[in-house]
Amino acid sequence: MNSVKTYDVIIVGAGIVGGALACALGGSDLKVAVIEAQPLNTDWPEQSEAIDGFDARVSALTLASKNFLNSMGVWELIAGRRVSPYREMHVWDAEGTGNIHFNAQDVNQPVLGHIVENRITSKALLQKIQQYNNIDFIAPAKLETIQSGDDSSYQLLLDDGRTLDAALLVAADGANSKVRNLAGMEMREWDYGHDAIVATVKNENSHQQTAWQRFLPEGPLAFLPLSTADHHQQYCSIVWSAIPSYAENLMALDDADFSAALGTAFENTLGEVLEVSHRFSFPLRQRHAVGYVKTGLALVGDAAH
Repeated sequence: MNSVKTYDVIIVGAGIVGGALACALGGSDLKVAVIEAQPLNTDWPEQSEAIDGFDARVSALTLASKNFLNSMGVWELIAGRRVSPYREMHVWDAEGTGNIHFNAQDVNQPVLGHIVENRITSKALLQKIQQYNNIDFIAPAKLETIQSGDDSSYQLLLDDGRTLDAALLVAADGANSKVRNLAGMEMREWDYGHDAIVATVKNENSHQQTAWQRFLPEGPLAFLPLSTADHHQQYCSIVWSAIPSYAENLMALDDADFSAALGTAFENTLGEVLEVSHRFSFPLRQRHAVGYVKTGLALVGDAAH
């Protein structure tokens, strides 16, 4: 019979949110376990500067997020790789004269935030987790069932037969959280009626360390600045939200026609779109837990909203 291992906190999911929580608990008196379905890999991704050498998934990290990561010694790992500060934001309406402009100088800050590839943030967090003796990283392992005890703790059964006890169970396992579903925590869900197209593009002109967004009748289009090792500023991560029929038509275009359509939709603000990476499309759907916590269990990140 397998023995039961007991932890103060068990975090299911080692993405950005779960990894950040684990790092925040690192070095404390708490005994922590992180359960991750994917094998542990702390190697930095290759930073190719080809158009397909960037992660299609990026995040805008605010100064508050940077300070949080810096307090855990993680930001220096991220900053040593590939990050792009943005000092300004321009937002305008395609069907009117409305526009908004934000500048870091207006709030006496050097930058408004940083655009970082998700895989860079994830790897930095995983590398930091390995430095803490109070954290057990259990991977690859998948959660099979959970059961609440009389003392408000939770017992977890993993697919390899291991059994773990947690005084606090944290669901950081994404929008389709298995922990949330097993715990019977209710969700509110609705479809936005839009699909998002994401890709990396190379523009004719510099992005000027600025985040750009234009509101079109079919949905908003954002150009987020990316940086390279030699500080070229022609690359951007784009997020183009559109009604499904229009998004489907855009995805069916070849690269040249898509680049032309993208440039037109963006009013060629950064000149012509010279290159476009492989494109990804996914439906935009809202999921929001009715409650984030119950006794002995908490939802965080996409598992919560």
